[in-house]
Amino acid sequence: MEKVLDSALVWFRRDLRSDDHAALFHALKAARKVWCAFVFDSEILDALPRADRRVEFIRDSLVALDEALRGRQAGGGLIVRHGVAT
Repeated sequence: MEKVLDSALVWFRRDLRSDDHAALFHALKAARKVWCAFVFDSEILDALPRADRRVEFIRDSLVALDEALRGRQAGGGLIVRHGVAT
């Protein structure tokens, strides 16, 4: 019998899907609580114009991902932060 972890962290970087996401699948199988996070990388964002459509697309994708995660796990959702993503 495999050991069940108390918690796990899934760091979303480029793949912002909740379906067919290998890391999320394995975390949900292995842990009681799964924390999901995304970091807006300031090293990338600071170089872009404020109204860049790519950033808007990422934001819209994150909203959809957050909604999907909240529906999938009780108390779930997406933690979004800004900073250097290393």
